[in-house]
Amino acid sequence: KPYTVTLLLVSCFATHESLQYFCVTSNAVYKQGWLEVRAATEQRIYKYQFIYFHIISIFYLTVLIFFSC
Repeated sequence: KPYTVTLLLVSCFATHESLQYFCVTSNAVYKQGWLEVRAATEQRIYKYQFIYFHIISIFYLTVLIFFSC
C-alpha cells in the first residue's frame, strides 16, 4: 500500500525535525549564551516554515487515502 509507506516517511521526517529542534533548543538553554539562544530563535523561525510542508503533506495523504479506500 503506497499511502502507508508515504505516511511512514512523513511521520519519520516530522519526528526527526521535532527531535532536532528539541536538541538545538535545549542545548542553547543549557549553555546560556546569547549567540546560542539567538541561533535557537532563528532555528525556531526556520522550523515554522516546515508547518507549510506538513500541511501540504497531510492534505496529500488525506487525498491519497480517500481515493485508495
